[in-house]
Amino acid sequence: MPGENLTLQLDALIDESIPPEVLSRIDRKLLLEQLAKKIASTMANARNRVIALYPGRFQPFHNGHLHVLRRALTENDEVVIGIGSPYKSFTSHDPFTASERMQMIRATLEEEGVSRDKYQIVTIPDIDRPELWVQHVACVTPPFGRVYAPSEYTAHLFEITGDYEVCRTTLLEDGEGRISASRVRQLMTDGGDWKGLVPNPVAEEIKRFGGEARLAAVSRD
Repeated sequence: MPGENLTLQLDALIDESIPPEVLSRIDRKLLLEQLAKKIASTMANARNRVIALYPGRFQPFHNGHLHVLRRALTENDEVVIGIGSPYKSFTSHDPFTASERMQMIRATLEEEGVSRDKYQIVTIPDIDRPELWVQHVACVTPPFGRVYAPSEYTAHLFEITGDYEVCRTTLLEDGEGRISASRVRQLMTDGGDWKGLVPNPVAEEIKRFGGEARLAAVSRD
């Protein structure tokens, strides 16, 4: 039985980890019971944790993304941030590498004071099979039960599986309209004021790796 196997494994672990002279002064049965209870409690907590996925290309990560991520972090125990198209970069549509996008997000969440155990960042490689995309995402990410959908298309793909709770996200707007990555990239290309549309750490990261010059260069090709 699983319980008997666990007890045998714990028993062996005690022998391997605790010196005999210390073990002789310990109530072995009580220690086994305490360890078993601790493991059971940890497993129960893991099963009860609400983990959400927030996928996107984040080219670049902007205030609209942060608006959604703040909500997701508040409503869930942990958020898996899935960076799509990780192998695409140095183009006008996808100027930043996956590593750069990860750093943008990490720097932003660090400034926000978000603990590292509240989120993890993974990459989601592209596949050209929409009917299999959700299954593909589930295979390359940690388990999750809720999805914060960045678009109606993404929401539809998850909804038709019937396996996930889909949360549609509210788009953030300013006086000029909806905040989007394409708008940020266009302002960068045109030499406009884009920095107010992204978190300060993102603007600093883009400056650090020469993002404006890169986008200008690839946009001319």
